Parts: sequence; structure tokens; C-alpha cells
Amino acid sequence: MLKLEEKTQEIKKRRKLLGLTQKELAGRSRVSQSLVAKLESGKIDPSYSSVQKIDSALTDLEKLNMKKELKAGDIMNSPVAAARIDEKINKVVKTMWNKGFSQMPVFDGEIPVGSISEEDILKAHEEYGKNKMRDLNVKEIMNDSFPIVNEGAQINSIRELLKESKAVLVSKGKKFGIITKSDFLRA
Repeated sequence: MLKLEEKTQEIKKRRKLLGLTQKELAGRSRVSQSLVAKLESGKIDPSYSSVQKIDSALTDLEKLNMKKELKAGDIMNSPVAAARIDEKINKVVKTMWNKGFSQMPVFDGEIPVGSISEEDILKAHEEYGKNKMRDLNVKEIMNDSFPIVNEGAQINSIRELLKESKAVLVSKGKKFGIITKSDFLRA
């Protein structure tokens, strides 16, 4: 159990993590806003019951926030614009350019089998030259598939996957959605 001093030091940190103002926390705790301000600044030594009221309100809000946490299905884009494994690179480049994509998943029928990105295309351009590159199929330069999660995956696991991958595919039955780094930041 935390001592009274330790609890008062944690109040400001917890309040800010929840995005609450001092006034909002005071209202939820049924204490005055000035008490919260003085407590956070260390200007008073509050009663145990006041700290308990504030702690209880923060705990309730933290539990509520955990239940409301976004899932992969909440932030995914669907349907997925995907390249086909046998598609010509020049067609994929046009699609990426027109839609403003920097990467796309690659599908073979309904199954994700790889990915293609601007970096992959630049490497192919360097290796094969502009003219030969246009005649290549996606399967000749594609990279590994993006990780796949189900629509109920927690946002924290998506963040960890995006540290290592350009995007994450979200499985929703037989359909797929996609989450890119910019989708994650927007959410």
C-alpha cells in the first residue's frame, strides 16, 4: 500500500495521463479544485480521506479507460487497396502515386503473401533500370508480408508491430483491413 506522500505525488501524473484538468478531477472526487492544486504542488498536507476520494476517482477513470481502449478494428482502413502478385510494377507505381500510398500489401487471390513499398521499387529501379523494371511482376521484387492481427487486437500491440513493420493487416473474418503508421498516429 502506498504511503500518503507517495499517493499525493502520483495524483498529478495519473490526472495528466487521463487528460483531466484539476477542476474535472475535483468534480469527480467531490473535493475543491484548490485542494487538488495545493495537493499537486505540495503546499498542503491533505487529510487521508481527501486523498482517498481523489485516488478512488482516478482508479475508477483508469478502469473505464482500459475498457474503452481502441482495438485494431476501430482504426483500420477497409477495404484494403492491394497489389496482386502477378501485377506489373508500373501499374502498382501508378496506383501508389494516385492514392498517395508509400506501401501496399500483396495478395494472391484472397491471401496476403507479401508487401511492396517505395523502397522496394527504388531498389528494383537501381538493379534493373527503368525500362526492365516496368516489365517485372510484383512477385519479383516484393518483400515479406505485413504482420496480421485480428480485429480485437489491442492498440498497444499494434504500436509495437509498427515499430518493426510499415503496416499491419487486420483480419476480419475472410476480409482484411490495414493500419499504417499514420493511421495509428491519427487514432
